[in-house]
Amino acid sequence: MALEGVGPITAVGLLISLSDTTHFTSGRNAAANVGVTPRQHSSGGKVRIGHIAKYRGEITLRSHLFLGARAVISQLKHREPKTKKEQWLKALVERRGVKCAAIALANKTVRTAYAMLKKGTSYEPSLLAN
Repeated sequence: MALEGVGPITAVGLLISLSDTTHFTSGRNAAANVGVTPRQHSSGGKVRIGHIAKYRGEITLRSHLFLGARAVISQLKHREPKTKKEQWLKALVERRGVKCAAIALANKTVRTAYAMLKKGTSYEPSLLAN
């Protein structure tokens, strides 16, 4: 629950989904299982990245992650960023829009949660130097 946009329901969902870290080889595979990564259609050395499907992966967990990310973005609009992740997110909202940034934050949240569970560490955001 220390991650941005993760409440008790989302935290339990992430814990259940990512509890067996040996099932996934990387954080990207874990994020693909949840459904917050673009679909790939690559063949013969030609990389083709598709869109992020709405109804793929764990739909309930994905929607909770998306709603939590939207809440973080709406709070970030009214204040200055305090961490490097918030700075990245604010710049991403300016470049790509709110919904794309929310999915990107959800993807980053799943990857961070996977790394925390695999290494057994806690979340420590890197603060901006003032």
